[in-house]
Amino acid sequence: MICSPASKRNNRKSEVVPDIGALASETERFVSNAYNYYYYIANPVVPKHERSQWRFTVLRLFKNINHAVAMEANVAKAAELLEKLYVMLCYSCRYTLFSAYDSFQSVGVSQEDFFERC
Repeated sequence: MICSPASKRNNRKSEVVPDIGALASETERFVSNAYNYYYYIANPVVPKHERSQWRFTVLRLFKNINHAVAMEANVAKAAELLEKLYVMLCYSCRYTLFSAYDSFQSVGVSQEDFFERC
């Protein structure tokens, strides 16, 4: 390293592309629970401590789905999953699915940026 500082050691692990099947089932379950108001009202399906964490779940799903697009075979399914999340967040801006006023602002991704990724 002293002789050639331009060549750095790469200590990062090779990035693993998330499994699109697992992401699909988790996204479907989350969207279904959201439409059933399980993140807004008390229920036995979504525990109380997870209800307030919905925004972190959406952000994680958003990032993982966008990361899964690295494989060409995942592009169509990823677009479908992002569309479901986007439509659900748009719906939640008009109707109360979560305890937040603006779902996109709560997630931390603007509606325009989310739409461009779909």
